[in-house]
Amino acid sequence: MAILLILLVISFSQAIARDTITQTKPLADNEILISGDGTYALGFFSPDNSKNRRYVGLWYYKHKERTIVWVANRENPVTNSTGVLSISNEGSLVIANQNSTVVWSSRMTTNVSNPVAQLLNTGNLVVRDAYADDGISTYAWQGFDYPTDTMLAGMKVGVDFVKRLNRTLIAWTSDSDPSPSPYYFMIDVRGDPEELLCEGSKKRSLWVEDSGMWNVIWYWPIDQCDDMRVRPCGPFAACNPNNSPMCDCIQGFKPKSPAKWLYRDAMDGCVRKTKLDCKNGTDGFHVISNTKLADTSNASVDKNLSLVDCKTKCLSDCSCTAYAQADVLNGGSGCITWTSELTDLRVFINDSYGQDLYVRLAAIDLGKPKEEGLDWQIRFKIIMGIARGLLYLHHDSRLRVIHRDLKASNILLDKDMNPKISDFGMATEIFLVETRYGNSLQMVDESMGYSYPINEVMSCIKVGLLCVQNHPEDRPLMPSVLVMLSGDSALLPYPKEPGFAVRSVPYQMESVSSKPNSSSTYDMSVTLVQGR
Repeated sequence: MAILLILLVISFSQAIARDTITQTKPLADNEILISGDGTYALGFFSPDNSKNRRYVGLWYYKHKERTIVWVANRENPVTNSTGVLSISNEGSLVIANQNSTVVWSSRMTTNVSNPVAQLLNTGNLVVRDAYADDGISTYAWQGFDYPTDTMLAGMKVGVDFVKRLNRTLIAWTSDSDPSPSPYYFMIDVRGDPEELLCEGSKKRSLWVEDSGMWNVIWYWPIDQCDDMRVRPCGPFAACNPNNSPMCDCIQGFKPKSPAKWLYRDAMDGCVRKTKLDCKNGTDGFHVISNTKLADTSNASVDKNLSLVDCKTKCLSDCSCTAYAQADVLNGGSGCITWTSELTDLRVFINDSYGQDLYVRLAAIDLGKPKEEGLDWQIRFKIIMGIARGLLYLHHDSRLRVIHRDLKASNILLDKDMNPKISDFGMATEIFLVETRYGNSLQMVDESMGYSYPINEVMSCIKVGLLCVQNHPEDRPLMPSVLVMLSGDSALLPYPKEPGFAVRSVPYQMESVSSKPNSSSTYDMSVTLVQGR
């Protein structure tokens, strides 16, 4: 008896588990197709478990969680549970309701003599001749040409110029509405083809059988650098999310709007420091390694040029701004050239990502390179070390010492960049860089670029000015200096006029002392001030 029941169950499941639709056997709402290997199922479903919106969709048959990966009639649901998926005499797939009102049909380009629709083991729903060999060349229509929001193995995204198709992944409007949303993934075939994710983010997931859940293995955009809606760094600026700020002008360029740049607004991008010299042929190229190439929608591609020929081509075109090798994933071949601004440029930290980009620069921006300067973190460490040294001299040493000639040349650095104060002889001259409070950030060493925290820099400048105020009693003590250097610059008191100041008198410096009526004008004069 048990054996009979098992045989009955097997025969019954085989009777209902079919993978084809014929003219005599359409697919009703209460039926499903199952691929030959049992991986995929296709049938009617409702995303919100109601019966007033029914769609024909594809899902993984063996998974407990029904995840829809393809939808046929995503824009036009059947409004009840009487829908039928059938195939016409010519081979068109048709979804209709009980009144035979068609809500969706496939786009057939050729007629089929004996049409059948079959759900393949790949999840591809195809229309073919029932008596033709089962091969991709014999498919009159296939669902993989019309992807929904999920990329399955064997699917292709991009433009098919033969079929005149633009295969695009378009996200659902919501979890309960499979209609197309504004978020889509496409291949832009202008210039050098590139992948674009527009108006949102998307995940790539892997089903983990043991845990019974989806595991995200890839998503895009990863960070702000990849958000093309904003393009945070503007033209001729490279984006690196590991830096703060994340935007920096590439070599040979400077911020177009310095004031905005200092406040982390780099959308205006950068402009050349020096004009190109196409007439005399003195221009050269600066190599930026590990880059995601700039936007290639307006770039030109020549598959037959070598990298050397690519350089020659760019130099011979006065409008060429950069070049790079094409098809680096397959060993590198061909030539990409840009004749416009470089936008959407990103630098990777990992050497295994990105490629070389050759940016055209004037000769002067390629030669006189400066040695790499100290970054702000090291400079601030030195500043704090000097302040602690002065605190020791003023308060903790056996003899209290006023240095009077504290300047860069009198600070020695050990191998770990720890500062040591030297030269305790009495100073005879003090030099002051002119600083007006509206342009104080112009004092910052340009070799650091714009990668520094403005608050810390402003704290150092303010504390420096507080320490040289005209009246000694206004100047902070060294314990307070250490606290101020680590605090918010906006909370610091506003400095008064220093003990020596530069006036708006051409080629002259005015000396100011604490005694009344003692001011006089000289070509250069200083007043020694009392240290605290």
